[in-house]
Amino acid sequence: MNIYLKAFQLFQNLTAMYNVIFHLDETSKTWLSLQNIANLIIAMETNYTTIELLVNGEAVTELIQSNQAMLSTMLSLHKRGVIFAACAHSLHHAKISPTDLFEFVTIVPSGVAELVQKQSQGWAYIKP
Repeated sequence: MNIYLKAFQLFQNLTAMYNVIFHLDETSKTWLSLQNIANLIIAMETNYTTIELLVNGEAVTELIQSNQAMLSTMLSLHKRGVIFAACAHSLHHAKISPTDLFEFVTIVPSGVAELVQKQSQGWAYIKP
């Protein structure tokens, strides 16, 4: 293999940009989702990775301030750049006010639309 080609491939691996959206819609999968995200961050540490956790359905209850069970893990991931997004429709159906959410959570108008948009932009989709 040409040394220049090998150097170029190494450079690509070091500077690759990855976009990943995780989909969480079941409360029983919260811990697994957070662990998968943490594992991805460790595995991809030399690469530029944007990670979003889109939460909809019953799982939006995992993002309310009164639910402290996973807060330290979520905060740790947020500090590492993970975006936490909640579906506005799911919040409405669960009667959860945006003020009830952890401060690091962003609200998207539609969870399924967010998934479609991200996937059409080339984001990898993971649903634990």
